[in-house]
Amino acid sequence: MGSGKSTVGRMLASRLGWPHVDLDELLAGMHGPVGEQIRVEGEPVFRERERAAVRTLCDGHLRVLSPGGGAFCDPVSGPALRAAYRTIWLRAPLATLAERVRGTDRPLFDDASRLLADREPLYGLADLELDATRPVDELVERLVDFAQEDR
Repeated sequence: MGSGKSTVGRMLASRLGWPHVDLDELLAGMHGPVGEQIRVEGEPVFRERERAAVRTLCDGHLRVLSPGGGAFCDPVSGPALRAAYRTIWLRAPLATLAERVRGTDRPLFDDASRLLADREPLYGLADLELDATRPVDELVERLVDFAQEDR
């Protein structure tokens, strides 16, 4: 949350001429705002919806996918994403993430410190780690190069 994955993902997709899918936006369009889904129906229901969407999106088509951090760390979605996509961890200090999400509906961010500590080892499985405090244009340039490298 707050790493810039949606912004960077949209810009990267535009540069590459590929479609962009923001997983949270996709799920919000289908089931209502993500924060509301989690508060009203519970995180397990949201995660199952997320898993179903990930299964559909791991179809071999070229696209830039911006999944939430929970999807990348999910025991089902995470391995599927890592097998189907080149993965990037946009890493930022917790204080930066908190500033970026201030005023948004992020019910899981209340426990961000613990979530980040628990998830960091799994985020470390990404193919590339970038400092998300760098300028967005710089991140996109690096990712354009990364997308064009042999896998």
